[in-house]
Amino acid sequence: MKTNSVTRDNAVYFLAEVKDANISDASGNVYEKDSVEFFLDEDNKRCGTYEGDDSQFRVNFKNERSSDHGDLTNLYTAAKTVAGGYVIEGRVALSQTPANGKVMGMEGQINDATGSTRIATMNIFDTTGTAYQDTKKFGQMLLTGKGLNSVSKPNFYDLKSLVMSAKDIELQRYSNGYAVDTLIKDSEAAIADKASTQAKFDGLLIKLQAAIDNLVHNDLSFDEKECRDIPKAYKTSDPESIRGSIVRVDYKTNTYDQDAKALDKYMLVYLPHGYDANDKTKKYDIVYLIHGNSESQHTAFGGVGQNTELMRAVDNLIADGKMNPMIIVTPTWYNTAPYTAERQKEDGMFRIKNFHNELVKDIIPTIEGKFNVYAQSNSEKDLLAARNHRAVAGFSMGSACTWYNYIYSIDYFKYYVPISLWCWQDVDSIKKEGYNLTGTDDEIKAKYLAEIAKKAGYTKDDIRIFCATGTADLAYNGMNSQIAEMKKLTDTFVYSADLRKGNFYYITLKGGAHNWTCVDRYLYNILPDLFLDNK
Repeated sequence: MKTNSVTRDNAVYFLAEVKDANISDASGNVYEKDSVEFFLDEDNKRCGTYEGDDSQFRVNFKNERSSDHGDLTNLYTAAKTVAGGYVIEGRVALSQTPANGKVMGMEGQINDATGSTRIATMNIFDTTGTAYQDTKKFGQMLLTGKGLNSVSKPNFYDLKSLVMSAKDIELQRYSNGYAVDTLIKDSEAAIADKASTQAKFDGLLIKLQAAIDNLVHNDLSFDEKECRDIPKAYKTSDPESIRGSIVRVDYKTNTYDQDAKALDKYMLVYLPHGYDANDKTKKYDIVYLIHGNSESQHTAFGGVGQNTELMRAVDNLIADGKMNPMIIVTPTWYNTAPYTAERQKEDGMFRIKNFHNELVKDIIPTIEGKFNVYAQSNSEKDLLAARNHRAVAGFSMGSACTWYNYIYSIDYFKYYVPISLWCWQDVDSIKKEGYNLTGTDDEIKAKYLAEIAKKAGYTKDDIRIFCATGTADLAYNGMNSQIAEMKKLTDTFVYSADLRKGNFYYITLKGGAHNWTCVDRYLYNILPDLFLDNK
C-alpha cells in the first residue's frame, strides 16, 4: 500500500446538483449560461482584490469551463444533464498540502438562464452579487474529516491538466516540437494505465514541463499569432529577486467638456525590477494600459504592494529575457469612483471618446516628466519625438479608448493593442469629419482607419496594431468583421504575426471569454512583440 508521502491529492472537490427544467447556453456571455461557479481563497485573506491564490471558476451544463480569476489548468470538471436539471462535479488543485483544521475562503454560485438572458443567481454566502470582484464577500470553509490512516490514490490530474495545455501549443512552430508531442502521448498512455504510480506521473510531469519550457521557434513564417497559455510557474512564482513595483502617481486634469471642471485623479505605474530613478542613462519604453467598464486603474495590477497574475507574468517575462523591460501605466477614464450607476450615467460614451485629451495633455506629460523614458522632456515637441517608444492598450471599453487614441492621437503612439472591442467611431461622425467613404459600416471604418494614418503622413512602417479576443467573447463577431476589412487594405495594414513581414495581427482564443484571465493571456503573448523594431 502506498503512503501519504508518496501519493497525494492536494485538491478541493465540489459537487453541485441543480434542479432546473429550463437550461440554456444561448447567451454569448459565459456567465449568462446555466452554470455553476466556485470561488476559492486558499490563504483565507479575503482582502478584496483577487490575489495569486484566489480563483473564480465557472462550468456550465455542457462542461464548458471558464475563469474570471485563477488558472484553469488547476480545474478538472465533469457535467451531466439529468431529468429536471444537471450535475456538476469539480476538482480544484491547491498550491499547498491541505490539512484538517485549515480554513479557506470560498463561495458558490448558480447562474440561472432563460434563452440568452441570465434571470437569477443563487449564492451560498454573498448577498450582494459582487463576489466576482470582491473576495471580502466570500464565506469560509473548514477542512476536516480525513482519517489518520487514509491514503489518496495516485494523482494524475496535474499531468492531465498540463497535457491539455500542451495540446493547445502549435508545435509546428518549433524546431523541437516533436519532443513535446512524444511526451503528450506517453502521458496519455500513463493516465489510461490503472497500474501507473505517482512516481511515473510526477516524472512525466517534470519532463513535459521542461520540454514545453525549452521549445525553440523555427524560422518559418506564420500569419496567425499563436496564443500560448501563461506557464504555471509564471502564474504562481514571483520571487522578490525579479519582482517589479507598483507606485501611485497623482495628477490634475479636467472634464474636457464645455464646463472644463477641474479634477484630481491618480494612476498606478508598474516599474520593472531594477528600475533606478537616479540612473538617467537607462531609458524605458512605456505602455498605457486602459481598463474596461465597471473597472478601475487597480484592475490590471491591483495596487501598491499587491501582486496580480499579470504582474507575475510580466516580471517573469522580463527576468527570462523574453520581453524588454518597460513601464506600464494604468490610468482610469472615469471621472468619479467606479462601480456606481451614477458614475456610469455621468460619464457614458463621452468619457471613452474624449479620454485621449486627458491622456496626451495630462497623463503622458505627468508620467514622462517623472520617469526615465525616451522623451527628453515633457514638452509637446519631445513627447511627439518619442512616439516610437510608446504604446496604448486597452480591454473592452479600454479597447474603444485605444481605437480613439489611434484616431485622435496617432502622433503620440506607434503601437496599439485593442483587446475585445472593435472601433466604435460611428459612420456619421466619420462623414462629419470630411471623409467621403463608401461601403458597409465595417468597410467604412477600416478605410477610415487607413486614411487616418495616411493623412498624418504615416506608412505601414510607422504603426503596429496587435488585436485580440476570444471566441466566447461578446466582442468576437464585431472584431472579426472589422479585422476582415482591415486585412484588405494592404497598403496600410499588412497582416502577419511574423513582424519581419507585417505590422498587424489578431489573436483569437478558442473559448476565450470577456474577462481578465483571457486578457492576461493575450498580454503575455503580445507584450514581448512591442518595441522590437526599435532595436
